[in-house]
Amino acid sequence: LFLNNKEVGLLILLCHYLTNIIIGIVFRNYYPSETKREKTSFKQALINMHNKRINNDLTFGKIITNSLVNSINTLLLILGVISMFLVITQVIDNNLNISNYLQTILNGFIEMTQGLKYISLLYIPLKLKSTLSTMIISFGGLSVHVQMISILSDTKIKYLPFLIARILHAVISSLLVFIMFDFWILYI
Repeated sequence: LFLNNKEVGLLILLCHYLTNIIIGIVFRNYYPSETKREKTSFKQALINMHNKRINNDLTFGKIITNSLVNSINTLLLILGVISMFLVITQVIDNNLNISNYLQTILNGFIEMTQGLKYISLLYIPLKLKSTLSTMIISFGGLSVHVQMISILSDTKIKYLPFLIARILHAVISSLLVFIMFDFWILYI
């Protein structure tokens, strides 16, 4: 959308898929299962859900209400974080006296969509725009990372593996785009 080039969009998509496969292979044994999982049938899963529902004191209406309230709270958290980081990027834009290139990269690593918009406006070769865009999309921006930390805070899921995976993804996918770009544009 930002680069106005379908071929580049397909290249970026392909590189993201390839990088996800690579990262999946790299991380496949990061947390090996300590116990063998029991295979359960679909029928057994339905029986377990039914038993859980019978033993639950909450009515169906209360369960739906709780679900909606939790969803709305999560959305408000996400929107609040995005708004905060958009304000931060505006403060940077208006108060820091740095080059447009550095400002664009900084904005991209703070808030992804803002950075992508600025990259599309730079007067640099399409290959470099594509590489930078891929890197920023892969990392996600600090805004996304703060959202993840907030959402994961109530779970046992650790943030550090996610951060490592995002950094690896940014490096690998942007390298793939940079390497494959000339071939892709010529032959696709």
